[in-house]
Amino acid sequence: MYKNSKVLVTGASGLLGSHLVEKLSASGADVKAVIHKRDPLFKKNQNIKTVRGDLTNPDFCSEVCEDIDFVFHLAVETGSISKNAKHPASIMTPTILMDFNMLKSAHEKKVSRYMYSSCACVYPHHIENMDEKSAWDGPPPKMHETISWSKRISELQCQSFQKEFGDNISIVRPSNTYGPYDHFDIENSHVISAFIKKAFLKTDPFVIWGNGEQIREFVFAGDVVDGMMLALEKNSKEPINLAGGTAIKIKDLAEKIISITGYNPKIEFDQNKPSGHMKRILDSKKSKSELGFQPNTNLDEGLLQTIKWYKKQEKM
Repeated sequence: MYKNSKVLVTGASGLLGSHLVEKLSASGADVKAVIHKRDPLFKKNQNIKTVRGDLTNPDFCSEVCEDIDFVFHLAVETGSISKNAKHPASIMTPTILMDFNMLKSAHEKKVSRYMYSSCACVYPHHIENMDEKSAWDGPPPKMHETISWSKRISELQCQSFQKEFGDNISIVRPSNTYGPYDHFDIENSHVISAFIKKAFLKTDPFVIWGNGEQIREFVFAGDVVDGMMLALEKNSKEPINLAGGTAIKIKDLAEKIISITGYNPKIEFDQNKPSGHMKRILDSKKSKSELGFQPNTNLDEGLLQTIKWYKKQEKM
């Protein structure tokens, strides 16, 4: 399906975007990779054209959607719980603008198929087993409500374009994703990349927010983009979780990363900081039955690949 097609990927210098650009290129697609501030780290070749610009600008969105067959819209203003708490407007405003501009432009340019990357953050705080229909059964967690509501609103917008115009739009909700090409920063990154950064800095004590008993599911980025490509191929109409990864307590995750990186800090828990959901595991039945999606990379293997990649980048 992708061979000789013209595919646009936004957020192409991010974690998922980098993996997606490489896989689409390997499948024979001509890829237009949209980046903003961060330079791309993916391996470049003749089928990849990189375009730098600001997706909050509707004219730029219209320009990059010209003569495109498929769009994968992954761009988002993202960050940790800390960043969501400190900079809510700086997350919500650009995210909604990018989402609205891209969908409108893709519609006007008659893009054949469109995939929107939502996230697990749309689910209510009181739900443990998160199947797709439960996303609107209550408000999202307060600690990241800005990005949660942004994603909910954008999902609704996608479904509105489906209903009114018949546009072919797929919506995916990846579980917690990690892997090479991630952004590694203690304050603003997600948990695995932040822990890896702490470990390489030999941080002692090694501080974990909350009591460490929070349970999270993690899916390797390379597996998630396989699911994204399947969702667009199958032209799935309803939101679908990309899940089925490894569930683990945050304190056990920290111990794994500390062990792999080879040092022995004191682990401390800061229970004055927000913990997020105590348990967040996405239901994966729909993605298995409708897409045939199943992650192939277990957490130990994925952490080794991620740490090896990060170590190589630090030496460059």
